[in-house]
Amino acid sequence: MFSPGDVVGFWSDTAGKHKYHLCVHQDGLFLFINSPKRKPYPGDFNVQSDEITCLPATPEGYSIISCTHLVRQTASELRQLNAKKVRND
Repeated sequence: MFSPGDVVGFWSDTAGKHKYHLCVHQDGLFLFINSPKRKPYPGDFNVQSDEITCLPATPEGYSIISCTHLVRQTASELRQLNAKKVRND
């Protein structure tokens, strides 16, 4: 359904809101894309805003890929969550 490198938006029960995720495996494995926080965590990977052009730039100029929490969703779950790929310009 989605390919590695796709940015996909869907509801996250973990965060309690709609979140953007980076697809890392075609079998429904995703990592959170977050705005920078005051306290960085081991496993946070900084990505410059101009590298994720399909999302609005953060005031800090970068986003965080949270590499410590792998999200697994089945194709059925992704359909129920109305998951949509966000197009990169």
